[in-house]
Amino acid sequence: DLLGGTNQTVEVTFVVDIVAGFGLAADSDAKSGPPGEVDYTFTITNTGNHEDTFSLSHTSAQGWTFSYPATVIVPREGSSQVTVTVTVDPFLAPGVVDPESVTATSGNNGSLAITLSQTTTVAQAYGVAVTAVSGTLEGARGATVSHTFLVQNTGNGADTFDLGADGAGWSAAVSGGSSVPLNAGGAALVTVTHTVGAAAAYMDSEQVTLSATSQGDG
Repeated sequence: DLLGGTNQTVEVTFVVDIVAGFGLAADSDAKSGPPGEVDYTFTITNTGNHEDTFSLSHTSAQGWTFSYPATVIVPREGSSQVTVTVTVDPFLAPGVVDPESVTATSGNNGSLAITLSQTTTVAQAYGVAVTAVSGTLEGARGATVSHTFLVQNTGNGADTFDLGADGAGWSAAVSGGSSVPLNAGGAALVTVTHTVGAAAAYMDSEQVTLSATSQGDG
């Protein structure tokens, strides 16, 4: 039949376009930590109809350093977690706040992006260093010898340190008070008196120790 007959079938192929979609969630929108690293965990959920590669970016008002993978591949109907690490400068004082944001952008549709805001606050870090300034000293029986120590606040905020002296077998005491307040990085000289035992023999010796304990950190 030149007209092709009365029954004819035509096949047409229909191709589904890639449609992007995703969700972005964070474990927290505000964290604090001492100088060092503070981690946030983000979850990217791919609601599109195809595997997608998401790129990450951030902003930091204080200019702090962020570290995270440049891209994250998420399968269709799947989700992936990614850790974003904020590095807090070691010289910042407690209470400094950094307003920040993290953005995820779809590779399948560059106009599709989600931004989450967060804040990271510097917490106080506590630390102390004690150094003996005077070396080995000598004294007669019953004599009081003065030893000098340097106490330094190695934390990032003001703190007060309780002082204690130990003379082992001989008596020892801190001169000038039982505590010392210091600003961040501050230092003070502390004198400890060490009394030689009344029954000490020639060449007898004892160690004298100064302890400094942070009131803020216990």
